[in-house]
Amino acid sequence: MEYDVEFGANRRKAALERALDNRKFEIEMYWKRAAYFWVFIAATFAGYAALEGNPYSYGFLSYLLTCLGLVLSFGWLLANRGSKQWQENWEKHVELLEDDEIGPLFKTTMHRPRPEKFAEWWDNALTGPSRHSVSKINQLLSLYMTLMWLVLAFKAWPASSWKWPISAITVFALLELLFGARTYGEPREQLACLREAKVQEKGGCQGWLLAPLKTWICKRLCKEENPEINDNC
Repeated sequence: MEYDVEFGANRRKAALERALDNRKFEIEMYWKRAAYFWVFIAATFAGYAALEGNPYSYGFLSYLLTCLGLVLSFGWLLANRGSKQWQENWEKHVELLEDDEIGPLFKTTMHRPRPEKFAEWWDNALTGPSRHSVSKINQLLSLYMTLMWLVLAFKAWPASSWKWPISAITVFALLELLFGARTYGEPREQLACLREAKVQEKGGCQGWLLAPLKTWICKRLCKEENPEINDNC
């Protein structure tokens, strides 16, 4: 694929605007997905802590919650990586398209000058900016949570026979997340179906709805005027 040919001068501006919009959308969805996983993981951990503090609880319930937390955390890790992939995809498009429209704005980064005095160095070390990636931090946190749930699962390994079906379902879910949740990269054929819609000119829904109502009104009026008459008026 020749990138400059596919996105020529007549398409470059519109393509750049679409790439910027899609990048913004991916960033917004990234944080919404993170909040979604955090809520469920926190609720699972709260349930696990409550069961661990209850001496009368069933042991397999704690193991069930650790497996649920493991699946959620691993899904969060993969969701973070998938979101990062699409975010970088649109960022690369912006870098390739922006030069002729707005100049190298996205590729140009600004940095503070290197501190020369100790006080400047100390202030920069404590409160200055850093080249840490927010998305990478989230990925590492989700990896940490995944490993912690795995440790807790080994700790909560129950004596009950319920551990085997729970473990099998958990392993199946993890494998499906890892291999079955990938975006298709190869071309795929799609079937397009066109539905036909027609308008019925006579006796449509209006007649179907109003006919019983008209019949009922006529019967009521007929009975009011002639009380002795039966319902077949």
